[in-house]
Amino acid sequence: MLKDSFWVDDLVGGFDDLETALKISTESVEVMKRAGMVLRKWQTNSGPFRERYKQSGIETDDTKGCGVPCKVLGLAWDPDKDLIFFDVGKLKDIAANGGSTKRFVLHVLGSIFDTIGFLGAFIMKLKILIQELWAAKIDWNSELPPLLDYKWQLWCSEFEHLKEIFIPRHFLSGANEIQTLTEKAQWSHCPGKENPADILSRSISDSGLAQNSLWWHGPPWLSQPSEFWPSKVENEKPIGDLEIRNEVEIISQCKCAVYDSEFVLDFN
Repeated sequence: MLKDSFWVDDLVGGFDDLETALKISTESVEVMKRAGMVLRKWQTNSGPFRERYKQSGIETDDTKGCGVPCKVLGLAWDPDKDLIFFDVGKLKDIAANGGSTKRFVLHVLGSIFDTIGFLGAFIMKLKILIQELWAAKIDWNSELPPLLDYKWQLWCSEFEHLKEIFIPRHFLSGANEIQTLTEKAQWSHCPGKENPADILSRSISDSGLAQNSLWWHGPPWLSQPSEFWPSKVENEKPIGDLEIRNEVEIISQCKCAVYDSEFVLDFN
């Protein structure tokens, strides 16, 4: 488990019974202690298991009641309700104490730790803005021009809605594992307008993200029997809100000037 379940300094795992969980936790503490590293701030969604932690002398994360959420993989976790959510307090403080420069916009982007990618569609808006800042050749410490500053302020005003998102604990199958266990013949076509990945490439506001069923649950037919699934590629019309790039069209026009010529007029 120590090889497969570490992400930076977070160890994340789950077990079917208390005895196995306690055994693995205790052994993990001992193994890491021999390497000079102490595993602490343990947390669990099981009340009885939390008591077993304390009885075994394992240091737990006692953040309950102090206003500081328990963190896992950069996200806030409510162990009692077993929900993952987004703590926007730190992000609000950073955005409120800064300005409107390219340096600060990059600083805000770097402060968002979303390893799982739940906020990818919303963060994409900020990444597109940064791309526009580079294209406009804005200096690091120069104030943003009005149009880009408007987009920046709009993004800052939207992340307040992130606190409306609560994600229950669930299990996900990795793409590599799915490809290993299935054949290509078992794969079917997913229309672009019903593909959650397309939301990531187009970006979305945080208020729209919180209510977007396609992003959180996938297309409706995915929860139905396989006979309702699309099985072949169809000619799809482009989605209306795809990015529209500026186009430059060059038109050439030939103009022939005709002048009166006495020689031509007198020709006989």
